[in-house]
Amino acid sequence: MKCELQGAIPATNHFAEAVVTVVPRDWAREATANGPSTPQLLNEQHLAAVRGRGVAVLALGCFIAEARKKRRRQRRSAGMVVHSVMTSAEVSAPQTYYELLGVPPSAGKSEIKHAYHLKMKACHPDICGEQGVDMAKLLNEAYALLQVPETRSAYDLTLPSQNESHSQVEAEDDEYDLRPVWPYKPATKEERGQAEPTWKNRPRSRSNYNQVREDDRGEKWKAEKFLYVNPFNCIACRNCTDMAPKTFGWDNFTGKAKVWQQWGDSEEYCHYSVLSCPVDCIHWVGREELQALEHVTAKATFENGGQFPCPMSNRVGFAVGSFLDPFQLAQDFLRTVNKERKQARDRVKKATGDFQRIRLRIQEAYRKLPLAVRQLAWPRWMALKP
Repeated sequence: MKCELQGAIPATNHFAEAVVTVVPRDWAREATANGPSTPQLLNEQHLAAVRGRGVAVLALGCFIAEARKKRRRQRRSAGMVVHSVMTSAEVSAPQTYYELLGVPPSAGKSEIKHAYHLKMKACHPDICGEQGVDMAKLLNEAYALLQVPETRSAYDLTLPSQNESHSQVEAEDDEYDLRPVWPYKPATKEERGQAEPTWKNRPRSRSNYNQVREDDRGEKWKAEKFLYVNPFNCIACRNCTDMAPKTFGWDNFTGKAKVWQQWGDSEEYCHYSVLSCPVDCIHWVGREELQALEHVTAKATFENGGQFPCPMSNRVGFAVGSFLDPFQLAQDFLRTVNKERKQARDRVKKATGDFQRIRLRIQEAYRKLPLAVRQLAWPRWMALKP
């Protein structure tokens, strides 16, 4: 049986390759005489397939949208499902007067008044009986306090900031972290002198303390000491970078040596780099002193535009420019930081006490309310897990 090669269907966006069909010649002649040709049939099949895929994509999108709507409905009504099997002690509750009224801290008087009326309608003692007495008293206190600007600003001082939870405020009583390993976040703009350095309560160099092999550890490692380069005395001899290249590097902004990674090399090579410095500008320091030294150094570098006076002229008594002592600057800075930290700790303790007392009263009154009242007046908290 003889066959003929029909023309190829032009490629479309959906098919990159042409479709070639081999059909018997007799069949092709019969199809041409009695109806549409084979390419026409294939074109129609192709269009039908494209339409089918479009319908499938549209149906999938509709299905996803409906699933999202269903999840949102489930979240809004989660309190009815989840808390039906929870005890009253496990129910989430508001913690502040703002959360009790359901308004943001920036709400105006009219918004606070409207929220107060809504909440009072739900838990008034005439509606829910004795179970709503304590909550009604708290609502009256919250409304009276937040309507007066003086008492409202005083109450706002007792609240945690927006970017920290109350548990984080309570943790401020502990001493800040001084472990030999800290999170490293490079500040490229500050290192290039494009932004003023800010105090981050951690060193600016990277720490490889825990990665040092046991046979490379020594007394300095046990004492948790770190290296610092004084840029006011550094003469850019490159001895330290040759002895410990994984620890020291070159600061292109200042043209001085700098510690990029603490304990990048063994203690032996790090100690050799200290001994090889001809001007004694490399020092072993502790964690607290290191972060203060690196901060005051970065700030001085930003202020002088990365230009330090010649250290050799200072050594021979012909100083040109202002030479600063970074160790004295670090001591003054630490003294100021410790004073501010103590004041902040005392303020947080006082604020935490007021906050805790109000929070406990709100939780106790909230848990006394019937479940239906909580679902009606505080649906947000009913939908949250404890």
